[in-house]
Amino acid sequence: MTLTEAWIEEGRQEGLHKGLQEGLQKFRSLLVKQLERRFPNQVTSNHLQLIKEADSESLSLWGEKLIDASSIEEVFIW
Repeated sequence: MTLTEAWIEEGRQEGLHKGLQEGLQKFRSLLVKQLERRFPNQVTSNHLQLIKEADSESLSLWGEKLIDASSIEEVFIW
C-alpha cells in the first residue's frame, strides 16, 4: 500500500467513524423525543444518562420496547 493509499484509507475510516457517531446521536435524540411524547414529564436525568451511554443495540431495544410499554420503566427493563 502506498502512502497515498494509506492516507485515503485512514480518511475513509475516520469518515465512517464520524458518520456512525452522528447516526447514534440522532438515534439518541429521536428516542428522547419519543419518550417525552409518550411519557410526558417522566423522562429523568437517569434515563438521559442511560441513553447517552448506550450502544446502538441498547438504543434499538429500547426503541422497540417503547412501542408496547405502558410505563417508562418498562422501556428500560432488561
